[in-house]
Amino acid sequence: REVINPGVDIETFKSTKKKKFVLFLGRFAKQKGVDDVVAVAKELPNVKFVMCGWGEEEKRLREMSPKNIEFVDGNNNKEKVVELYSKAPVCFFPSEAETFGLVVIEAMASGAAIVSTIDLPYNGFKVKSGDIKTMKEKIEYLITHPDKAAAMGKANVQLAKNYTWDNSADNFIQTYYSLLKKKHSRA
Repeated sequence: REVINPGVDIETFKSTKKKKFVLFLGRFAKQKGVDDVVAVAKELPNVKFVMCGWGEEEKRLREMSPKNIEFVDGNNNKEKVVELYSKAPVCFFPSEAETFGLVVIEAMASGAAIVSTIDLPYNGFKVKSGDIKTMKEKIEYLITHPDKAAAMGKANVQLAKNYTWDNSADNFIQTYYSLLKKKHSRA
């Protein structure tokens, strides 16, 4: 059994001068951990959170969110998404379940430190879904230590280079030929 990761057009994503906020980007759905984002924002009232996305939970989220959460429509607005990624020093992705986590790779390519439940290699902090206390501590650490977040973000830019479409295609071709070779050696 082989798993081939998808690719990301990492040339699209750039790191610019970072602002002081935490970015969540994705579909506003419970399985994406949006309630965890709101809970952590409530625990960190002096930290700005930007939730960029769309989805079935948006109305409920807007009604229950504290004032330190700004909502941005991310549906069909690639330029805004790329701009937010480029300015975010910390990206927060507390998904309960994820097939791969393209948003993490995009955030890495944009030079952000990552706080996430997604099991990918990144610089930042892996947290457990629903562990609000640890999520709060890790985000607070990165926001109050911008030099550490910047160093993690810089390292993430390098790691993201492993997830290009060219690398994905090369892995697919190598796997295909390897499987063909195995099949012919059994024949």
